[in-house]
Amino acid sequence: ELLNCDHCTNRSVDDELNYQHVQPEVMPPSTQEVEDAVTKLKCNKAPGEDGITSEIIKSGGKFLIKEIHKLITKVWEEEIIPEVWREAVVIPLHKKGDKQLCSNYRGISLLDTVYKIF
Repeated sequence: ELLNCDHCTNRSVDDELNYQHVQPEVMPPSTQEVEDAVTKLKCNKAPGEDGITSEIIKSGGKFLIKEIHKLITKVWEEEIIPEVWREAVVIPLHKKGDKQLCSNYRGISLLDTVYKIF
């Protein structure tokens, strides 16, 4: 008996079944989830290219959280991540040893803070 056949299903059974591809609807994050994500942002971290730190976002209060929620909802519904969110600034960070050797560095990626909330 051949066990590694190209078609391992019975076509007659497949034809009788009514397949319906259903994509589960995942709701965009709620305002509360955005607020929770803002609360969890780490302070004293370098910002991304936009220069907006987590401290700035945290000090923005409910108004800024609502505006960020609107932005995230729009991105979620349109399913298009803004170009600037897909970019990172990579900074070489010296670990130890000879500073002339590339192997003595590790890279850190600086991402826009709003993307971290997303």
